[in-house]
Amino acid sequence: MRKFTDVIELRQNRNAEDILHIYGNDEVDAAGVKSIIESGKWDALQSIDGFFAGVYQTRDTIYLFCDRIGLHPLFYYKRQDCLFVSPSVPDMLRVARHEPGHCLEGVISLLLFGHHIADETVMDRVKRCKNGTTVRIETAEDKTNEIVWMAEHIYQDTSSITASEMGDLFVKEVERCIGNRKDIAIALSGGFDSRAVLGALLECVGPERIQTLTFGDKDAYDRRIAEMVAKKAGVKSSIFRVEDQIFSDDFLRERSGNYGYSYSAFATQPEGMLSYISDISSRGYLTFWGGGGDAISGSHLLAGDINLEPCESSESLAGLLIEKRCFLPLHIVSKIIGLEENEVISIVGRLIEKCVPGRYDKPWKFLDAWDIYIRGRLELISVLPLRHRTWRCPLFGREYFLQMSTQCFHEKYNQNMYRKMLSSRFSFLFSLPTRRLKGRSLVGGQLQSLPWIVRWRAGRLPQAVKEIVLHRADSVGRKYGKNLSYLTGKGGKNRLRESIDILTYKSVLPDKSEELLEISSENAQAALMLITLGYAFEPRQ
Repeated sequence: MRKFTDVIELRQNRNAEDILHIYGNDEVDAAGVKSIIESGKWDALQSIDGFFAGVYQTRDTIYLFCDRIGLHPLFYYKRQDCLFVSPSVPDMLRVARHEPGHCLEGVISLLLFGHHIADETVMDRVKRCKNGTTVRIETAEDKTNEIVWMAEHIYQDTSSITASEMGDLFVKEVERCIGNRKDIAIALSGGFDSRAVLGALLECVGPERIQTLTFGDKDAYDRRIAEMVAKKAGVKSSIFRVEDQIFSDDFLRERSGNYGYSYSAFATQPEGMLSYISDISSRGYLTFWGGGGDAISGSHLLAGDINLEPCESSESLAGLLIEKRCFLPLHIVSKIIGLEENEVISIVGRLIEKCVPGRYDKPWKFLDAWDIYIRGRLELISVLPLRHRTWRCPLFGREYFLQMSTQCFHEKYNQNMYRKMLSSRFSFLFSLPTRRLKGRSLVGGQLQSLPWIVRWRAGRLPQAVKEIVLHRADSVGRKYGKNLSYLTGKGGKNRLRESIDILTYKSVLPDKSEELLEISSENAQAALMLITLGYAFEPRQ
């Protein structure tokens, strides 16, 4: 097993023996992966638990592969007779001594959606191995092709399982993840997913073996609810405030590189919490993460999505995605890039033809598969402690994932199946207020939630003022409450200007610095993404 920062440098294999390198968390059966790869039955990788990526080199061929979800990233760069591979783009480029140009497709997808679509990155000739896919490179003839082995994501016409049976599957998956580990830590917020994992953990082990990790300032709504949940569960709770260090150049540079410049550098936990996770991981703790519940349970679907008109082409799918899932509006991305809107749509259409979700008979299925395999996966990459191996993400466990992610529209809309499972299986935790329901509880009467509903609405008032003044800034300020003050302060303004200067000097963006500054001052999301892009193309030491 290789470390996250390890860079593999490959030339034609002159040795008689084949070579296998695996990255991943410690639940991965490396021997099982090796046996499957040697047999050439790539689709059998779907039976492997855990999250992994790997490199397999024979005398004439190199194979790069990722797990069925793609939670563990793998990037590669080919230079003449040498191939460089690593989950860490900065480390890979340092070893390769490569100063990359930009990839227009990657810049567009990052700005438009907040993440990438297929195998593109923001850097020219730096590619990402797609989930459920093997990249086959013939070293002698310099030929590359893909083997897609991920099973088709087929939705059920009607649910084949009850909420009670779904709960059984989920608890079974959490129990499998625990194995024989003694000490457990779980990242706990005020939402549904981490609370669900905590509820399942309490069915498997005693509360004395569990501690929760929560971040947020003293008056943060999310933190206060999480503290209440931890107290109700009878587990130890550790709280981490959001330090100003989260906005330091060194910290943001490291985080944007960890994501392969494929997600916002600002989507992270505070440094104190990350350091604590490193410490307890070294002491044998197993960390659990509740990411993925929203993605696989249909939280982003709207009532009218079931009646969307079929999309007959990749460009019509691109238009649908831009309408339903964009991070930055099309007209803003068009201005930043300097292309006409129809040109941007055409580029997105070409990327869709290469992405994993595939085509579906109904647009809502495509949108939901996108939320699972593209949007949701990249959101998780920004959360999971990939530099460590002792972590688990049970909401993506094989059997539970297969059932929850393929539910029919009726059970997906408004997270119907998921909510039924949570309210019936873990009612004692979901009788407390939740962030998702704006202070209301999922179980029981709403009278007991009234104080929290009032607090929610009172807390939203100053945020609403910020939205009016700073133009839709809430989506980037909601987690930390400090992003906005950073962007409007001297440090954020200087970093934004520096990033724009880098991007225009390197011809990543058109040479119109003042216009880009004006766009960013009116849209916080644009500012965060331009800063992230700036780190990708700044001169390397």
